[in-house]
Amino acid sequence: MNITEVGNTMSSAGKAGINYQKVSRKALDLVAKFWFFFAVVGQSIFAYYIVARYFNSSFTQKVEELHFTGDEPLGIIWLSIHIFLAFIITVSGPIQLIPQIRNKAPLFHRINGRLYVFTALVISVAGVLALLVRGPVVGIPTGVGNITNAIVIIICALLTIRFAMQGNISRHRRWALRLFLAVSGTWFYRVILMFWFAATEGSGHTDAFDGPFDLFLAFGSFGLPLIILQMYLAAQKTKCVWRRSLGALILFILTLMMGVGIAVATLGMWLPMS
Repeated sequence: MNITEVGNTMSSAGKAGINYQKVSRKALDLVAKFWFFFAVVGQSIFAYYIVARYFNSSFTQKVEELHFTGDEPLGIIWLSIHIFLAFIITVSGPIQLIPQIRNKAPLFHRINGRLYVFTALVISVAGVLALLVRGPVVGIPTGVGNITNAIVIIICALLTIRFAMQGNISRHRRWALRLFLAVSGTWFYRVILMFWFAATEGSGHTDAFDGPFDLFLAFGSFGLPLIILQMYLAAQKTKCVWRRSLGALILFILTLMMGVGIAVATLGMWLPMS
């Protein structure tokens, strides 16, 4: 008996007692909400870090750290716009995924969505141009990963707009989820890196960011969340109880790992450096 037959058997058994289909669906939904809660908390702390770190009395020093001259007006303007847009997209993204807001305030959802997509496109294009002009800050692999991430963001943003204009809400929401995860690539980068340091003391990482783990993370920071999302969507769609339950279990474990990464990043990086 294969896993599909087992799942169908469990579903049939539910008619006489426990509705395993309903239980597995609720479990998957609950774990997804659990993940979203951690993501909102983590991104809220990251948004605070952005404001506290850059918009303070040492702003000029931050400009110099990004290879601009402290008295260079264009450098200050560029950094101000970049940080402001990063803050906007970090805050507006999670809001866009809250169903209560989407259902009860559709006008706000549409306006915030347009702002989110526009900001994602601007940041992505500007980021690619900055990398091509100034070069990568922490190594070529990370730079190539950032450019790839930007291209993925642009594709997801355009498809999100396309299906919204077509009125295909189901596909629009799936691509909006992909856009959210791709945009969160820099956040995931920090969270995954901090979890890895906590779990392995930085095995495979180098100061030049060219170690085996660094090469993985350059693309895994946005690629891995997208793969996990695809797994979640497949678990939602399947009629097999065991596959859906396995998906819920895997997502639960990954959420706990993400929680550890958020905690380490918050205590070891975001709060001390803000």
